[in-house]
Amino acid sequence: FCEFRFDYRVAVNSLADGQKAVYNCFTSMVDFEAEFCQNLEMRFRNIYHITVLGLLNKRYLLMDGQKHSDELALFEAAQRNDTAVMS
Repeated sequence: FCEFRFDYRVAVNSLADGQKAVYNCFTSMVDFEAEFCQNLEMRFRNIYHITVLGLLNKRYLLMDGQKHSDELALFEAAQRNDTAVMS
């Protein structure tokens, strides 16, 4: 048994689609987790023989990245002392 972190991105057509996907993930967590685990197993089956027993920290399974992007932009502006972007 082992624990690993798997980072990924999901392409969506719009911000609204991304927010809808995040909402649906949380409202249908049991179904989403089962489907996600099965797809993860099948995707890497030809490389690794893995069985995903469950997911930890499910609240981070699918997140809207806008907040993180905004925080990164603010941090980078602060490093450049770009007060116009920071305000």
